[in-house]
Amino acid sequence: LLDGQTSELLEAKRQIEFLRKTVMEKDFE
Repeated sequence: LLDGQTSELLEAKRQIEFLRKTVMEKDFE
C-alpha cells in the first residue's frame, strides 16, 4: 500500500471504532 492509502485506512478504522463506542454507550443508557 502507498502511505496515503495506509493513512486513509487508519483514519477510517479510527472513525469506525469511535462510532462503535458511541453506539454502545447509547445502548447502555
